[in-house]
Amino acid sequence: MRISVTLFDRSFTVEASGLSYLSIETGSREFTYDRHQWFELPSGEFRHWLLETKRRYQPPLKLDDQLPFAV
Repeated sequence: MRISVTLFDRSFTVEASGLSYLSIETGSREFTYDRHQWFELPSGEFRHWLLETKRRYQPPLKLDDQLPFAV
């Protein structure tokens, strides 16, 4: 089951599959729980749930931006 709602340019999505999987996604964060899957954190710790912060897209730097004082 998946439900998506958008209010005032803010989106909110909830996706669930029984009691074993849940995903909640907003414009800036994403929460995921899966009873059968282990997620590895950068610290090396393992959990059944994961909370991630989304980042805005940043276009790649141009050569002029990388080396502004190069001759």
